[in-house]
Amino acid sequence: MAKRKKQEFKRDERNTNVHNDRSNDAVKNSLASLGAGRSILVDSENTLIAGECTHEQAKALGLPLTVVETDGSTLVVVKRTDLKTDDPRRRALAIADNRTASLSELDYAALSSELKTLEVEFESLDEIELSVTGFADFELEPLLSDSYSFVEPEKTEPTSTAIGDAGSAFADNSSAGLQSDGRAIFFGQDQYEIVDRIIAYARDQQGDEASDSECIVWALLRVLEGSSF
Repeated sequence: MAKRKKQEFKRDERNTNVHNDRSNDAVKNSLASLGAGRSILVDSENTLIAGECTHEQAKALGLPLTVVETDGSTLVVVKRTDLKTDDPRRRALAIADNRTASLSELDYAALSSELKTLEVEFESLDEIELSVTGFADFELEPLLSDSYSFVEPEKTEPTSTAIGDAGSAFADNSSAGLQSDGRAIFFGQDQYEIVDRIIAYARDQQGDEASDSECIVWALLRVLEGSSF
């Protein structure tokens, strides 16, 4: 049974998810324009498990909270009675739900520390492994390494140009482009050769059964670890 309560929820000090200004603004704008969709999750001590950004932005907007108590054996469904399937607000909410979730970033140093702690604690729990976190073995390996360290990449100005200008600006030294948000980033042949070499090395390490995406993630994690190819 849903319960309306005046409650304060505490943030999780071990939260490995980081929200930047764009992420916060996107969640706030979605809540203000489209209303609440995905629920937040707290434990029995009112400490947030998931949805910290949504909670903070809803609190800032003054949205009331409805608490649904469960022991985890039942899936809680949020039903928006004001939205029909063809409603443009419902369709926009479906996109916003996916997009806002992708705008946050992982704190890899905090993630590595928490995974290492969980690995030890899970040793006494025969039926639970770190794979429940959603990370594959090839992703967990570097994060659990004793030598793991994350170096924040140096932020540089993007070397992209408007799509309309791409042909004239990059005709001489690029062979293809990746379009995103109305921009185009072009790569020269030397960059492609580097990528091919990294994927080939990753495949040698991971085996032929690994997909290209798995090889790329494996290689990127090792770059973050400070490895060279």
